[in-house]
Amino acid sequence: MSHSDRIDWGSIFSLPSVLFTLAGVLSMTFALTWFLLPNGFIDGGVTGVSILLYKQFHIPITVSLVLFNIPFVYVGFKKIGKSFAIQTTLAIIVLTIGLTFFPVYETPTKEPILVALFGGFFIGLGIGLAIKGGCVLDGMEVIADYTHRKSGFSTSEIVMLFNT
Repeated sequence: MSHSDRIDWGSIFSLPSVLFTLAGVLSMTFALTWFLLPNGFIDGGVTGVSILLYKQFHIPITVSLVLFNIPFVYVGFKKIGKSFAIQTTLAIIVLTIGLTFFPVYETPTKEPILVALFGGFFIGLGIGLAIKGGCVLDGMEVIADYTHRKSGFSTSEIVMLFNT
């Protein structure tokens, strides 16, 4: 059994990993429900596609978020490892629960530059905290994390390239 075939339950459910992941999910939920969604802004990656589908076809963001992340989590499972895929799956599920139970609030600002600044800050903070916890919150970040492991580029540089 190779290293990536083993599930490291101790690292998945270690206190630092759980706290970083939960803080990342909370930050991303905050960014989406307080800044981006109430002001009509979108995120990149699978989350952005889910927001677009909601706006165009009224498909719940949480449904498309889960469905469209499945192939990326599978790639993460095959290319990065089982523990990573399990952590990422759990993080995405917790994110969808957060988006389900935390309604879209009246935003603290409607100023587009502030919405982009604060929304982007809290999305980025959430992504960074989740990565620190050993997972990602969006399928495109799975590809970025895998590419980071195979190239000289950081995960954040690859995510920025995708979003650009």
